[in-house]
Amino acid sequence: MPRPPRREDILVAARRLLEERGFHGLRLEDIADAAGVSRQAIYMHYKSKTGLLLAVVDRADRDEGLLDLKEKVWASATAAAALERYAELVATLTPRVHRLGMVLYSARDDDPAADAAWRDRVGSRYRTCQRLIEWLDREGALHPRWSPTEANDLLWALTSTPFYDDLTVQRGWPNDRYATGLADLLKHTLLDPTKT
Repeated sequence: MPRPPRREDILVAARRLLEERGFHGLRLEDIADAAGVSRQAIYMHYKSKTGLLLAVVDRADRDEGLLDLKEKVWASATAAAALERYAELVATLTPRVHRLGMVLYSARDDDPAADAAWRDRVGSRYRTCQRLIEWLDREGALHPRWSPTEANDLLWALTSTPFYDDLTVQRGWPNDRYATGLADLLKHTLLDPTKT
C-alpha cells in the first residue's frame, strides 16, 4: 500500500527543482512527479502556487538554521555585538539559500507567486534589521551620521541576496572574504566609533 503524500516531500522536491531549473518553465506537475504525488496533493496541502513557494522558503530557512542563528543575535550582550552576530548570520545563511533566493528574485517581476515569496523573505529580513537598528539607537551605538530609518535601509540593502550575488558570483569573491568584508563594512559604517 503506498504511503500518503507528505508535505515535506513536496517541499524538498520543489526546492530542488527550483534550484536546478529556475522558476520559469517549472510546472506544478514537475514538482508533483518529483515528489511522487499528484498535482491535486500539492493544492490540498498548499492551496496555491504562492502557498507552496511561501512554504518552500520557510522550510529552507528552517533547514539552513535561521532560527538558531537569530537566537545568537538576540542573545548578544550589546547591540554592537548583535550587529557582529548578524553579519555572521548573513554570511552563513546567504550562501546556503543563495540559489533559491536568486530564482525568486529573477522571477518576481513576472510571477505573482514568486513576488509574494520574495516579498515575504525581504520583509522578514527588513523587520530583523529594524529591530537591530532600534537596539543600536537605544544604546547610543548608532553612528550619528545615520537616522534609524536610513541605517535600517542601508543594513537591509547590504545584507541582501543580490548584494551577495554581485560580490561572490559576479566578482568572484570567496565566501570567507565576503563574510569578513561584510562584518567590517557594517561595523565601520553603522557603529559610532566613540561608543564602541
